[in-house]
Amino acid sequence: SKLERDYATTLNELGRNATTAPLIRGLAHLETFYLDKADTSIVILEEAITYQGLRAITQAECKLELGDAYLFTGNVWDSDLLYAQVDKSFKNDPIGQEAKFRRARLDYFRGNFSWSQAQLDVLKSATSQLIANDALSLSLLIQDNIDTDSTSYELLLYSAADLLSYRNKNYEALHLLDSLQSKWPAHSIIPHAIYKKAMIYDIKRNYTAEDTLLQEVAENYPDGVLADDALYKRGLLNEERLNNKEKAKELYESLLT
Repeated sequence: SKLERDYATTLNELGRNATTAPLIRGLAHLETFYLDKADTSIVILEEAITYQGLRAITQAECKLELGDAYLFTGNVWDSDLLYAQVDKSFKNDPIGQEAKFRRARLDYFRGNFSWSQAQLDVLKSATSQLIANDALSLSLLIQDNIDTDSTSYELLLYSAADLLSYRNKNYEALHLLDSLQSKWPAHSIIPHAIYKKAMIYDIKRNYTAEDTLLQEVAENYPDGVLADDALYKRGLLNEERLNNKEKAKELYESLLT
């Protein structure tokens, strides 16, 4: 709330125009994801993308932020449209690749797994290493858990929980992940479900519960793709949050060996 007031004060001093559009985008992100004011965020972003003299790259950044805000409120169609516009206008630029990734992630959220994976496979060779890594990670998740008969019910439940978490509906996301874990305890998606629960508890600052869940991933699924991530996260958690430096060292050494 203090940061929101600082943004408002600065924008009142400088005005809302093409020059201050990056500030407006920052304020919008804050309002969508941290202050539960997505509707306000959408209004100021819709105005921002129409400013006279706005640089194309800044407009694209605001469009992506607006697309995220639409997705946050459940408006997937307008979200997809904005991502597609940026993807088309900046095809070979990092921001265009970011837009393509968000479109692929949106298809994953909607259960269009095959189409999502096809887009993600293109992005594995993206010039931005961060986008390439994100694309590879999501592609592997789909590849390892999609069913040959294309029903993929467990993956559908997981992606629905993932979207709920994205929209800060973490109680509902945890409930869905618990259901997934109790109904299909042996499915390959389960370590991902446990890891996602750990990340939700991190947001809720319940670090003890997070540590327990990460330990479960690392110890019960040591050959899985998330085992090293869980070890590293546990190391950071013990070092920075639980103030257990010796345990952190032990976990880092385990990761190295």
